[in-house]
Amino acid sequence: MDFCSTCTNWLMECITIVSYSFLLNDEAVGNIAPQRGIWQGDPLSLYIFIICGEILSGIKVQEDGSLPGIKVARNSPKINHLLFADDTMFFTKTDSSACSCLMSILHSYEAASGQKINALKSFISCSRKTPAEIRLRVKSQLGIDKEGGVGKYLGLPEHFGRKKKDLFASIVDIMKQRSLNWSTQFLSTAGWRLITNPECLLAKVLLGKYCHKTPFLKVSASTAISHGWRGILLGRDLLFKHLGKAVRNGESTSVWKDSWIHPKTNLRPIGPVLLKDNDLMASDLLTRETKEWNASLIDNLFPDLKDHILSLRPSVLGARDSVIWPLHKSGKYSVKSGYYSTFVSPTESALVSEDTCDWKHLIWSQHLSPKLKYFLWKIGYDALPTGRNLQRRGLLTNTNCIRYGAVEIVEHIFFHCQFAIEVWSNGPWNCQVDTTTNTSFLDILKESWKWTPLPPYGFTGNAVPWLCWSIWILRNQLLFENRT
Repeated sequence: MDFCSTCTNWLMECITIVSYSFLLNDEAVGNIAPQRGIWQGDPLSLYIFIICGEILSGIKVQEDGSLPGIKVARNSPKINHLLFADDTMFFTKTDSSACSCLMSILHSYEAASGQKINALKSFISCSRKTPAEIRLRVKSQLGIDKEGGVGKYLGLPEHFGRKKKDLFASIVDIMKQRSLNWSTQFLSTAGWRLITNPECLLAKVLLGKYCHKTPFLKVSASTAISHGWRGILLGRDLLFKHLGKAVRNGESTSVWKDSWIHPKTNLRPIGPVLLKDNDLMASDLLTRETKEWNASLIDNLFPDLKDHILSLRPSVLGARDSVIWPLHKSGKYSVKSGYYSTFVSPTESALVSEDTCDWKHLIWSQHLSPKLKYFLWKIGYDALPTGRNLQRRGLLTNTNCIRYGAVEIVEHIFFHCQFAIEVWSNGPWNCQVDTTTNTSFLDILKESWKWTPLPPYGFTGNAVPWLCWSIWILRNQLLFENRT
């Protein structure tokens, strides 16, 4: 992998000098050198494992056809292996030559890395039409006795058929229970990438299977599609009305069907369309030589929109048109803007999107852990799953604090609740937090810049870190509350 000799020596030094001692009667005794190198919990072990796994992934066996891999559809790419954490899945044919090639690869990898495949923990999964005698031969050739497909992986069944309602009912119930608990704050946020990153492996597989004849934005749901793809199309339809196009070379932007003139207001040309102009693309409005707007043609076709169109700047280098999300100033889709575009009125969405707080100075530039910064930011945005916020989403009927009966909002949880008052009264600073007023959390956080911690904490400069850790204590206390 072209590591320099100095870096390689450092890594090998960490691996070869490891030794263990044991505590016997509160005294460290013994000096054992393990044969496996660094211990499993060492932070370096993860990176060593990734480097070794990268070598396994980089074996050029797909190009020469010795380990051809499997396609999920005719137009999807071939896949011969996938890696997730410390699990590896190989996909290959059942003929003898393919199995021999796989074993040769594994033996070479074992000799180079020292990592040996555990056949007792390995499984094989064959298609339903694979004859029994072929299954036995593959097991014997690979040295694996167990067959997979009947268990679960990451909480989901390994194999399932078309009827998924009963199969996933238990998972839906679990997610509903978790949505009523504080653990929902650990759910990760994500966006759709089939449009913005079509070159990723997942996009190639899905688009090759379902969109090889019709583009993703235009493909319709058929009766023979998977449960996951049906959900993707549902999400696409919810967001489709807000998508816009940024004109670069104009070759993929339809003049009449795409929102490209002013996507934020969905400004589009209207009026009767001549038959010869029905398939007009934005590239047809550009000059062939300079790739600039043809002002005379635009004035003839869209006189009312001429100024708007001429204000756009197409690419002189021929860059491709891109899909944009006009409801965010960056043009990239975010879960928050998608939620407000679907469930919140335009007036409420505009009010929520206004942001006058200096988050960089207040939170992001502070010397705090990333988890604490993110938590403070969620408090400032009122994005925590408080009783009132959960009721707005139809998840709770009782929004009161389980301790003192007041409405459960951010200010009550962190300042007005009796437990919060006791935490603030014991804080290491020279002034007391006023928990009797209705001052907002952001105002108190801004005011904390003026506080000075009491000794022995006074050398840290300001009291912001201690204020934040008091809030974290309150947060941990709330995680143990029984909200039912």
